Amino acid sequence: PLRRQRQMCIRDRHGTDRLCHHYGVHPTRCFHTYIPAHDRWETSPNSSVSSSRDPFFLYPANFWPHKNHEVLLTAYQLYRHKRGTDAWPLILTGHPDDRMQTLQAMATALGLAESVQFLGHLPNEEFADTWRSAGALVFPSLHEGFGIPLLEAFHHGVPVLAARASALPEVGADACQWFDPGNPAALAQSLDLVASDKELREKLVTAGRANLRRFSLHYEASRLAHFLHAAARNRVP
Repeated sequence: PLRRQRQMCIRDRHGTDRLCHHYGVHPTRCFHTYIPAHDRWETSPNSSVSSSRDPFFLYPANFWPHKNHEVLLTAYQLYRHKRGTDAWPLILTGHPDDRMQTLQAMATALGLAESVQFLGHLPNEEFADTWRSAGALVFPSLHEGFGIPLLEAFHHGVPVLAARASALPEVGADACQWFDPGNPAALAQSLDLVASDKELREKLVTAGRANLRRFSLHYEASRLAHFLHAAARNRVP
């Protein structure tokens, strides 16, 4: 089927590189359009939202294996062992399923039942409020076709810790605290660093808002229209 495609729309340059490397697809047959879905809750990225909640780490992801929750829980246990009662809680959201129950059992076995919350699937309004209250986004996923939560964090003024894997560095650029997603100790160190360093958090928030300017729905829609127009006329854009 790949040989019969005139043009292929990919979500990022990383995906194009993978197609070229693994399947020999010529790069002129691919184009990418980013997914600037970060403002879907109609909240201002510069709004000042007060919250009485203590800061917490947020990981919004379904409980699929590649989302790497096991490494996150292991790293969080190391971080909490170091910081004790000063450690930030960890909040996990996502569709409740059997894997979520398995991860809940793992958290309990690690002694984290009181500090890790599994909130399940949240309504939009509650989810947006959770975003605005978060102390930091932690995103240890092993594979992403794009990484919308990074943009959502930038939009809400939330500092980001992210795995240096797949498309995430392309999306996050210099606006994230990067870590090796296969190394729980490295992730624990990043959790501790971000939670304890206010200046670093402020730097990441500022860089995130600047990085967000690269992602425009109007621009990506115009780019998609350009490539579709060229493909319909059998032209190379």
